[in-house]
Amino acid sequence: MRSNKTDRERMYLNRAGGGLISPSGGLIWHFRALRYRANWADFINGLSEWLQSWGHGADGLLILGASAGWCLRSPFLAGFREIVAVDLDPLAPLIFGRRHGPIIKKAGTSISWIRCDAMQELDRLLKLFPTHSILFCNILGQLVLHTRDLIATEQYLQQLPRKLAGRNWATFHDRLSRKWVPGESVPQHFRKAGITSSLEVARLSRVHGVWEDHLTGEVLPDAVCRHYFAWPITSTRMHIIEAGFVESDSDRIH
Repeated sequence: MRSNKTDRERMYLNRAGGGLISPSGGLIWHFRALRYRANWADFINGLSEWLQSWGHGADGLLILGASAGWCLRSPFLAGFREIVAVDLDPLAPLIFGRRHGPIIKKAGTSISWIRCDAMQELDRLLKLFPTHSILFCNILGQLVLHTRDLIATEQYLQQLPRKLAGRNWATFHDRLSRKWVPGESVPQHFRKAGITSSLEVARLSRVHGVWEDHLTGEVLPDAVCRHYFAWPITSTRMHIIEAGFVESDSDRIH
């Protein structure tokens, strides 16, 4: 079912500037993805398997922080009848279309774009698309790069499950990150139910050293099973990604 949006709402949501240069997106992100995507293969394969296991039960998908969909596989996207992609980056629709357009078009999937700050406009987006499943696409762990109030940011992330109550939603986000030297131990993939401390995540990932905490440890409800993946963002920086989803149409949470 397609969503009805008034012209006033559409104008409001598209009234956004910037997006080309950002600490976590824009031109720098696209350049990084092109340069290092061969190193991302294991991460993207693992993420793809996880996404395919998400029983979202919806025809529509709202992607928050869509960018060019560098971490997503086209067959997953083609499983929806309608995609609404949200990002500040003005280049995102063009690059996303070149990467995924042919396959999703062949599948009959429609896609529309909203240019805005997905997190600032989250309440309005949830109202505009009440039946869409929601995918936070590597956006929640980036909030620490855009705030001066880490305490408020952490509290906001902790309250997110309450805001999303009754919705089918999934997220993959930075949990820990640090500088990395090729030859160092690569974090191990593992899965674990329940909220896990950052120290425990590092231990189960079998890594050592000082890691930056992205304050996302309580984004997901407690009983959700988290998957943890190694993501070598560049040749000198490693991220540990946490992923989980909530299926609201049943009592199952994964």
